[in-house]
Amino acid sequence: MQKRLFLSFLALTLAVGIVLTSLFTASSSFSSSGTYKSSEKTMYFGREILPDHAFYPVLMAMDRIQLETTESDIDRLYLEMEYAHRRLEYGQELIQQEKFDLGISTITKAQQYLHQAVQEALAANMSSSVTSRLTKAVEYHQKELSKLKSDVNDADRATLDKLIEQDQALLSQLK
Repeated sequence: MQKRLFLSFLALTLAVGIVLTSLFTASSSFSSSGTYKSSEKTMYFGREILPDHAFYPVLMAMDRIQLETTESDIDRLYLEMEYAHRRLEYGQELIQQEKFDLGISTITKAQQYLHQAVQEALAANMSSSVTSRLTKAVEYHQKELSKLKSDVNDADRATLDKLIEQDQALLSQLK
């Protein structure tokens, strides 16, 4: 019993050490020019954890576990839509903070979740209420992406245009 307790304590200490080391490494990253990169991980408290936060990978892992352990197909679709909406909001916030690369990357991941939900719904021949909800979600994403186009540079605008085009193709499939 003492040996087991000692080994558990040792494992916990090691895990905490690894987490702290990764946090300090993530929050002290600088580019070769000596300036801080806006897309690097940071530590902040008192507001929502965005993809630029050092703890964000932990939240992503928890999301992934929840998604993989979801039993029913319908619950999985709704989780994917929720993740898509959340990541869209995160991407919008990052773009407002002028962290354009990370914002566009986050929005692209949001679109992947949404597209995956649509493809799974179509493959499973889901009810019209589910496809109607997915249609509204895709239309919402299209509208929000269109609004963002004026806030980004030409290269990012082209990425947003491509995502909007993909959404249009999904809408055609849903209808």
